[in-house]
Formats: sequence, C-alpha cells, structure tokens
Amino acid sequence: MFKKLLAVACVAATCASATATPVTYNFSYVGAGLNEPYSGPDRWISDYRIAGSFSGEDKDHNGVISETEVRSLKIEGTDIDNTEYIQQSNCNCNCYMELFSFKLKEQNLVFAASYTSWRSVYSLITNTAVHIPTDRVNYITYYFTPDTIYTLTAVPEPSTYAMMGAGLLGLVVAQRRRKKSA
Repeated sequence: MFKKLLAVACVAATCASATATPVTYNFSYVGAGLNEPYSGPDRWISDYRIAGSFSGEDKDHNGVISETEVRSLKIEGTDIDNTEYIQQSNCNCNCYMELFSFKLKEQNLVFAASYTSWRSVYSLITNTAVHIPTDRVNYITYYFTPDTIYTLTAVPEPSTYAMMGAGLLGLVVAQRRRKKSA
C-alpha cells in the first residue's frame, strides 16, 4: 500500500512541476542577403548566422507568447531584458525588447530588439533583418529571404524528463505485476 501511495505522489509532483515551468526555444537563421551602402548590388552570404533563445509561457491561454509573457530573450549570447544598463566584455549598453510575439500553433516568431552602446552605436535585430551601423547615417543590413534556413527547436525542461521517467517506471511496475500474477 505504501509503495502505491509513494508512486502516486511522485507522479502527481512531477505533473505539477511540468505545468509550472515555461518552455525554452532555440532559434537560428543561416544565410542572408547583404545590403551595404554604396557598394553596388546586394549579395547572398550563405554562411551568415545569427542565433538565440527565448523562454516564456502562454499565461492568458490565447495561443501566443507575447512581450509581457516572455521571461527571457537572448540573441548571440546577449540578454535582451529591457535593462537600462548591462556591462559586457567589450562595452556597456542599453538593451531593449521592442516587440515580441510567438504563435505557438504556427511556430511563428516575431521580435525586435535593440541596443545602444556607450559610444551611441545603435543596432537593431529583428526576425527579418539585422541592421549594423557603419557610421551615424548608414547601416549594413543582413536581411533574411526565403532561402534563409530558419530553425526553431523546443528545449525539453527537466520536468519533462522526470515525467517520462515516472511513466517508464509505471510501465515497469505494471509489467512486474503481470509476471507475478501469471
């Protein structure tokens, strides 16, 4: 009897922890068109890559993780968390998440993030392009096209593995009982 009660308690605790944690996603874009001011026609850069991750949960159950529901956004290792000041290895900068939306069913990600360094260099990264300043007026732009390879993968939370382990344990217990009764 004690073993049954312990097994039920473990499964219940695992299920409760699984619903309380946000989901983390990794994303990347590989390949982009390059637009440089005064350099002639745009060209394709096949090895251009930008990657990041975000986590959040759909608290209002509308099928979208919105800007208020996202817990973290990292792009190329930089936390974009709307702080006014963060210190990085090469500069001090202000980071802002200007827009965020992730439609769960369609797996459609839309974001815009910017940072301004202590040298007043403003950069903008979106889900369609990366704008990098060359001087105070001009930007080079890496823009994503249908040829850009976009990947998005959900990262399993530890509680997911715990739930899977509890399920496998339940199957083992059920199989042992069948063997004993046969």
